[in-house]
Amino acid sequence: MYGLKQYEDASRLFEQAVILKSDWSNAQYNYAWSLAQKGQFQQAATAMQACITLLNPAKDAADYKKATDDLAEFKSKIPASETSQGQAPTTQTQKETLTLPKIGESVIEPKINLPKTASPEAK
Repeated sequence: MYGLKQYEDASRLFEQAVILKSDWSNAQYNYAWSLAQKGQFQQAATAMQACITLLNPAKDAADYKKATDDLAEFKSKIPASETSQGQAPTTQTQKETLTLPKIGESVIEPKINLPKTASPEAK
């Protein structure tokens, strides 16, 4: 998808790869670039930072340098309107508030009486 410049589909697939194997630096790197191609530089910078944390600067020196340079590029392209007083903007997931279902007693009226043959006998 990425090679075909279908960045929306590519970012969705790379995101799934990151979810399934969060310690795979290559998936993080490709996810970051697919986001950058869509102009989502804040999210791309976050993904690239995650990629960098997975790399060993001594063992993966070339990859580490490339990812660090790419991170700087993404950060330079983040519009000033997306940051307020140097703080990172709130992402979509941070804005959402999850509401847990309320567990209450359900009362079924009239009560259902099942015949003893409705289920196997407990032993």
